[in-house]
Amino acid sequence: MIAFKTLCFGTALVLTTLLAGCPEESSESDSHAQTSGVVRAWFDTHARPQDDLYRAANGHWLDREAARADDGAAHGGDNADERSTQRLRAIFEDPSRKLKTSTPSLQRARDFYASYLDRAAIERRGSRSLEPVFARIDAMRDARDIAAVFSYLDSLDIPVPVANQFFTHPDDAGHPRWASRIIDRGSLFLPDESSANAQSVDALRTRTTDYIRKMLNLSGDAGAAAHAADVVDFEAALSRIQSAPRSSEDRPESDRRFTPTELRALAPRFDWDAYFEENGTSGKTASVFVEHPDYIRALDMLLGQVSLDALKAHLKFKTIEQYADALPEAVRNTRIQFKLRGGDTSPDMSRLHAAIETTGRYFPLAVGREYAARHFTAERKAHARATAEQLRKAYRDRVSKADWLDAEARKQALTLVDTVVFSLGYPDAWGDDPAHAVVRDDALGNLLRANHSHHDAWAVKLGTRADLTERDSVTPHAVEAVYIPDTHTIAISAAFIEHWVSSLDNDDATRYGGLGVVLGHELSHAFDPGASWFTDHRNWSEATLAHYRARNDRLTHYYEKLEALPGIQVDGALTLAENFADVAGVQAAYDAYVMSAGAAQARVIDGLTGPQRFFYAYAQMHRSQTNTYDAIESAESDSHAPKRVRVNAVARTMSSFHDAFSVVPRDAMYLPPNERIVIW
Repeated sequence: MIAFKTLCFGTALVLTTLLAGCPEESSESDSHAQTSGVVRAWFDTHARPQDDLYRAANGHWLDREAARADDGAAHGGDNADERSTQRLRAIFEDPSRKLKTSTPSLQRARDFYASYLDRAAIERRGSRSLEPVFARIDAMRDARDIAAVFSYLDSLDIPVPVANQFFTHPDDAGHPRWASRIIDRGSLFLPDESSANAQSVDALRTRTTDYIRKMLNLSGDAGAAAHAADVVDFEAALSRIQSAPRSSEDRPESDRRFTPTELRALAPRFDWDAYFEENGTSGKTASVFVEHPDYIRALDMLLGQVSLDALKAHLKFKTIEQYADALPEAVRNTRIQFKLRGGDTSPDMSRLHAAIETTGRYFPLAVGREYAARHFTAERKAHARATAEQLRKAYRDRVSKADWLDAEARKQALTLVDTVVFSLGYPDAWGDDPAHAVVRDDALGNLLRANHSHHDAWAVKLGTRADLTERDSVTPHAVEAVYIPDTHTIAISAAFIEHWVSSLDNDDATRYGGLGVVLGHELSHAFDPGASWFTDHRNWSEATLAHYRARNDRLTHYYEKLEALPGIQVDGALTLAENFADVAGVQAAYDAYVMSAGAAQARVIDGLTGPQRFFYAYAQMHRSQTNTYDAIESAESDSHAPKRVRVNAVARTMSSFHDAFSVVPRDAMYLPPNERIVIW
């Protein structure tokens, strides 16, 4: 591996204190020669990668984007989300003759989008479509009604304290089947009063009460002032039980399965029969999973104490807030002003943006198919697949060589590596979106019908064997990458892959430093401290278990020594799972790059060796700029460490980084070999 002290810019830059000799450029003149894919225009020419890789790779970009962040534009990448949004707008607004996949579902999507932008119709219709929903809420009289209404509102995607989530889980024969999980979706407006500053809590309660009063008043509630106070009291009570310690979370999910009889014992006041009858899932499975049994037990007691009027007001408020984007401007603006005063500086609050995002979400297959036909070729999908398979090979090699694993743990880990499903770009076979009526001048009604039909489409699958090729969780046009434990699938959208493999001519170093790192990160989530591989470690030896925990302890302590922001330390425990995935993922991605490039990694492109291009690509993938308020909030609550920390902390753990840039003890990025953390 070539030792190289710093980045060289040819004859344009001479920094005598940094320069240790520039590698010679490749002499290849082939018209198909690869390009580096690293954007040198973003570099900070005064920063050394040996002292701050993140700043060296992104400093000019960060300075350029700082003004936008101060104006509230928290963002990353080179606005990949904005590019996808503009492309979706073209799909919805282009003349029909320009469509590449003209289907009835796509036409419904275009009509759905148009209804969202018909402000005159929205103002004219008001909240009439919500009248049946409010009538169901007003008709609540007893525990059976409460359970049924919770279930009904959940089918309309309205946040309720007891919600139903559909997912897949292996049956006794190991086949994945659609199952049901009880979760809580109550919003945490108020912080835990026992740990928060009393003055700030009082101020937030006052502001929240005023907001809820305005929203209830806009819904036609004559007693909005009194009801708003009741809603805040109920929200505070929910906050207390949601933030309370949950001993049940220490149990594997397999031990959180409840039969109807066990559910009634867990929460005897709640009418579970009415709940499942309402959503059409009664009797379809012998048991359901409960995400947080302690919460359900506490909620059951709370529902026995809250007044019906307070509960009704709470549910009406949740309804109007959830559907604010499809309601008149007075409602939308009230919600937006509340968010702005609370420090939410998201720039994407226009009705146009809401129309684009919502239409893409409710018609993922029709819209995604058109998006892929326009912007994501089969060649690009095959290119991503090849990257994924090489990553799998490298990850398998690392696990095979991990000397701290006993035979059982190694066997389990290798099985996970071998069986992970890569769902890349778009589905191999296109299905269709749930069908529902779309009326071109009825945005609110369209949204209600869309939610109900999507819920019913999931409910009908309950208890049936799952088709693992289904791809509803990540859509081609969303800039998303995710590991889905239920199906052991890594799903990465076309828009994401296109962004990080922007050119098929980019060399392997950039490809693995971008897409390869993401694949490695997501695969590593199958092994992080919250994954079933670890939580179901019953057959591991004590030695293996001790080694695994020791690695996690080292990671926790390593990150705790780092600053998220000046004066604010990284929360090593909060960020452990993501840090685990970062370290393991980048290390595996680098191995995959070396396996793919072979001797070609010494080749110089744009003044950079292959290993250097890998690390610069990794750093540039994580470039992000945000305002101070959001940065502080993220540092205190996000399960991910700040971007700068993620890049530099991982690079410091890797000997390959030290070799690539000739990092020595006097450099800020230097980490002694015995302190470098290797997961596998």
